[in-house]
Amino acid sequence: MFFYDKLITDWMKFRKTVQTFTGDPISLADNTLFGNCHVTINNKPLFFESFTKSNVIKVDDIWDFKRNACIPDNEIFQKIKFKRNWICEWSSLKACVSKYINDKTNETVHKQKFKLKSNKLFDLKGKLIQHTKLKMRDIVEVYNVKTTKLNGENKWENIFEKQFHWNKIWQSLGKSKASLKAKQLHWKSLHHAIFTEHKLSLIGYSNGMCVLCTKQRETLQHLFWECSYAQAIWESILPILDKVAINTLEYEIENPKICCLLGLYFKPSICKIINTIILEAKWFIWKSRNIYKYEKRYMNKKHIIACIKTSVKDQLKSHCDQFLLDLF
Repeated sequence: MFFYDKLITDWMKFRKTVQTFTGDPISLADNTLFGNCHVTINNKPLFFESFTKSNVIKVDDIWDFKRNACIPDNEIFQKIKFKRNWICEWSSLKACVSKYINDKTNETVHKQKFKLKSNKLFDLKGKLIQHTKLKMRDIVEVYNVKTTKLNGENKWENIFEKQFHWNKIWQSLGKSKASLKAKQLHWKSLHHAIFTEHKLSLIGYSNGMCVLCTKQRETLQHLFWECSYAQAIWESILPILDKVAINTLEYEIENPKICCLLGLYFKPSICKIINTIILEAKWFIWKSRNIYKYEKRYMNKKHIIACIKTSVKDQLKSHCDQFLLDLF
């Protein structure tokens, strides 16, 4: 039992959540400037070697709590031993630390805070985890709670003007039986990390028009859904998805566009075959688009549909999932 007590305590110390933040200067002064996930530029922690070599490593080293401001420039100039690029680094550091201090002091009481009150650990449903069955993933699941949405998640919600259960969407991606390349493509599309023609046009490498239909701008939703080329493929795939959804889930797909772009997240654990079909279909749409763009070779609809079906069957066979294979 002592081992697990120490494990939880050490983990909490590592996460810096053993003590609840009180907002007092003493607790802030001991926080480090570098490698701190709250003192960041573009969501990335800072590290300035000239400051660390000069032993300027804590908030207390640069912040005057009496004036509630950074120490004067001439004072930091005296502290820094290696003065190359110090003005740029000092300006960045001042801006980040000022924001950090203000955010912490203005923190509301209802904001989520963690504190190790006892050696008992409960899961997200409130069930006590026995120390004999404690695993590292249980600790991560309880304390590594995501409090903000990713940029890609916000973009999709702005496109559809509705909120989504993103935990289920990510689970559905992980639980699908699709090939690794199809999963990676879907992961990138959820993050808006695919270089469509529209995205390339923003950096001056394209005119932004769709490669396949040449009529509209090639955004993610156009490429994988709105394009006439993609629609021709989905016309053959959607009846299969509807059939599987009704037979396995007793569920009718209400919004095919959301389903095809984000995956079906109704019940991630039993939507495997549907998401496998969707991910493989998206992969072959992307593949055929690139073949046409770079090789000027057109893949006809029947060939793509056959490739999707063959790929889905191969993936289900490789996972030895005869039940899902019979459904397909």
